[in-house]
Amino acid sequence: MRRRTRPAQELRAAIDRLPLEVRQAMLEGIDRRPIIAGAHTGRGGGACPLVAADLKWQGMSRERYELALDMALAWDRYTETVAGARRVSPRQLLALRSMIEASILGETTISLQEAVADHQQAVARRRPARKRADTGERSRVRELIGRPGWAWTRPVRSYAEYEAALGMLADCGSVEAARALAEV
Repeated sequence: MRRRTRPAQELRAAIDRLPLEVRQAMLEGIDRRPIIAGAHTGRGGGACPLVAADLKWQGMSRERYELALDMALAWDRYTETVAGARRVSPRQLLALRSMIEASILGETTISLQEAVADHQQAVARRRPARKRADTGERSRVRELIGRPGWAWTRPVRSYAEYEAALGMLADCGSVEAARALAEV
């Protein structure tokens, strides 16, 4: 026995089959007019998503007309409209907008390299490149890398050693204690 698809899946599939320019026009139409279900137009200026798109229906091909009809029927099934026109709920309108946007984004993909280049250009526009001031400091890594125990920021290796070093300095309070600590 074949399972029937859920209304949301059916609506999303119908939206995906529409041409890109129709989906973009529907998205713009949702912003301009109140959206209804159950009829093409309703009282108070409401319209179904396809009518709100303000497309030229007269010269439309038979195939495109059937796609639009499938979308309209899927929209009515999704909104559970049986008879008469009614305004859709904010949740239903948000779902329709999300489905249309996802369908448009799914078709207009860009490569990772293009996205990285766009991001780098945006960062460069926001923040002008600054030249670093020369402080005169030079890296001594090559010179010191062979010395055992050498590291730029590691006079001690653990917090316990740090506490012991502080204790030794507090006990002695002299330069000799600091030298002894440096040899450890």
